[in-house]
Amino acid sequence: MKASDLKKELKSKLKDNEQWEDLIEGNYSRFSRYFRDQHHVFSKFLDNGYESELLKSAIQFCIDSGKYSANDLAEAYQYFKGIEEYQQPDILPVLLSGVRKIKSESRNPKVEKRKMSYYTSLVSLLGGAL
Repeated sequence: MKASDLKKELKSKLKDNEQWEDLIEGNYSRFSRYFRDQHHVFSKFLDNGYESELLKSAIQFCIDSGKYSANDLAEAYQYFKGIEEYQQPDILPVLLSGVRKIKSESRNPKVEKRKMSYYTSLVSLLGGAL
C-alpha cells in the first residue's frame, strides 16, 4: 500500500474529527520515512478501543505541544485516561507553561565545575569500599 493510501485509511477511522486529520498530516510531514510504522502503531492503538472524549483531549494536546508521533498520542491518551480514572487534577498546563518560560529565557544554567581529581578520589574511595 502507498503512503497516501495509508493516510486516507487512517483519516477515515475518525472522519468527523478535523484535528485527527491535522495530527495525521503532521505525523506524515515529520515521519514520512517511517509512516508505515506510524500507521501500524496508530491502527493498533485505535483497534484496542478508546473513549472518544479522551482521544479528542489527547489529540488536542499532541497538536498544541507539537508531538505528532503515534506513540506520543498513545501516551497522551493514557495520561488523560489516568486523570479521569484516578480523578487527579490536570497538571500539564502548569508544567508546559513553566517549560515554555524556561525555554524563552534561554539562560545557561549555572553549573559547578569540579577538577578531575574530585572524581578520581571519589572512584578511589568507592573502589576501596568494594
